[in-house]
Amino acid sequence: SREEAEGLVSYFGAEHSLEELWEWYGGYRFGGTEIMNPWSILSYFRFRKTLKEYWVNTSSVSILTELINDRDFVFSEALGRLLNGERVETRLSFSVSYADLVKNVGQFLGFLIATGYLSVDDGDPKRVLVPNRETAIALREEILGRLDSGEGITSLRTVKEAIIAGNSEALSALLKRVLLHSFSYFDFNQERSYQAMTLTLISLLFEDCIVKSEVLSGDGRCDIMIRPRHSHSFGAVIEIKHLKTKTSETRLCERAEAALRQIKGKDYAEDLRLLGAKPILAYGIAFYQKRVYIKSETLDS
Repeated sequence: SREEAEGLVSYFGAEHSLEELWEWYGGYRFGGTEIMNPWSILSYFRFRKTLKEYWVNTSSVSILTELINDRDFVFSEALGRLLNGERVETRLSFSVSYADLVKNVGQFLGFLIATGYLSVDDGDPKRVLVPNRETAIALREEILGRLDSGEGITSLRTVKEAIIAGNSEALSALLKRVLLHSFSYFDFNQERSYQAMTLTLISLLFEDCIVKSEVLSGDGRCDIMIRPRHSHSFGAVIEIKHLKTKTSETRLCERAEAALRQIKGKDYAEDLRLLGAKPILAYGIAFYQKRVYIKSETLDS
């Protein structure tokens, strides 16, 4: 509990405030009581009072790795939102069926609660959230490591730099890697599925930004927006188009260009300009099954 955590801080003389420790290791709720991860806080005092991830070597992490490595694992919009610190309302299920865990969002989130990756919201037990910084890092590293196909997480981090520079080829290569090597295209038969996948990937890469979906801005609602936490920082708008029938590369390119025109025509970047984002990038993305085409443009601030 918070009282016990205060006692530990007082007795051992922590190098960090209780609020900092709570941000890293707290946020769980059991029977209406807020608690801190006991393994992590005791490890903090044991290992030179350093703020870092201590929980990631436990067995629950390896179980999550197995689930994420399953070819049938499907990204959901809920996962992307949770990675951005949002509270997500969902119908939880605590089934132990492995086949359902990788395909059913409610059962997957129930598994994440049972293994400590998520906690229920204080104000609404039907809502879940990532409780602290340690678990957020653990989730990111597990999923990034799975997506990186053995090349090292650093190589994915370079994709982020390319996206900021307006290099649409880098983002295209990442999306193709996921579509070709991770999932069957039958998992992506709706535009919303592509949007959820893209939202989660962008959320993983841009942990220092606020990534939102279905954002009201300008004269409409953009699919994904990357908002900076500070002015004079990178921001972007992403619009996604999905073609349901067999199409040519030319047609795919035209749809990506149409998405780009929609961003500019409806002024989706208005909120980013008001926030003082610099530079502001626009990305139009078109999907057909496992194929993807992206057009990008730097917008005036």
